[in-house]
Amino acid sequence: MLEVFVFDVVPTGRLEGECGCVLSDEEAEAVNELRKTCNGNPEYPRIIHQTMFTTMAYPCVAEGCPAAVVQVHVRANGDVTPCDFSASAFGNLRKQSLAEIWEAMSQHELYAKPSPRCRLADAAFRAKLAEASAQRTTL
Repeated sequence: MLEVFVFDVVPTGRLEGECGCVLSDEEAEAVNELRKTCNGNPEYPRIIHQTMFTTMAYPCVAEGCPAAVVQVHVRANGDVTPCDFSASAFGNLRKQSLAEIWEAMSQHELYAKPSPRCRLADAAFRAKLAEASAQRTTL
């Protein structure tokens, strides 16, 4: 085994509302410490944590949530979301260009600033996202 990729459990989809599954700050830090320990030993597989991978994959970007920073998710119907966990679309490729959608998404108040962890793991972020989603069909 060369690599282990650790994904946080995110309260979306079938787990929507199941916030007890979200890592606490202490648990996330424990995963980060395990990652540092293992990655410092060439005999162990490299550990990549979902929100800690971007410095390895994209050296110009700080660690943290990559949604609307270095990634988007395009659904089969053309809807564009910040990540594959997000239910909120910022537009549809059948109606707008990706450049227009990317600009709106990356400059939106919910995604304009970096986040050290998965945004959807934060209850306050999920509440703001739900409020913004309720105000319009697409953000």
